[in-house]
Amino acid sequence: ASCLVGSEMCIRDRLNHSIERVWKLVTDANELAVWFPGLTLQSYQGGKFEIWFGGKCEGPPHVSGIVTKYDPPNELVMGSMRYKLTATPTGCRLVFTDILHFDGVRSNKDFSNSVLGGWHMYMDTLVYALEGGDVNPQGTAEFDYSKVDVLGRD
Repeated sequence: ASCLVGSEMCIRDRLNHSIERVWKLVTDANELAVWFPGLTLQSYQGGKFEIWFGGKCEGPPHVSGIVTKYDPPNELVMGSMRYKLTATPTGCRLVFTDILHFDGVRSNKDFSNSVLGGWHMYMDTLVYALEGGDVNPQGTAEFDYSKVDVLGRD
């Protein structure tokens, strides 16, 4: 499920994997190289991160910043992005959020659709990696958010 509240977007997934396994997937350089190859991350409070988006990315091709919260295995905040993990009886729940900074070129709705589609693609790729499937982020199609209602998008 996805929602957009004001300019904050979140993508939620209940995962049948331990919180420790999912934490490793979102913070370990070797794991990131598999499902999010454009992201380099210094996995500690105050560490640096860089994301190089490839393919048909409609947003900024490069984002960088500082890890402002590193609380294993529960929370990672880097720039405007946040991974929040909570253990469940069957695995864990992952809530990914990103605060959108509208570009002023496209309508807020078009911009939101694009960003939601891109992050949805990466969350799908994360799940493929967890399941041991074929992971090809550039070959994974983005979900078309223009065809669904998303809370707060307008």
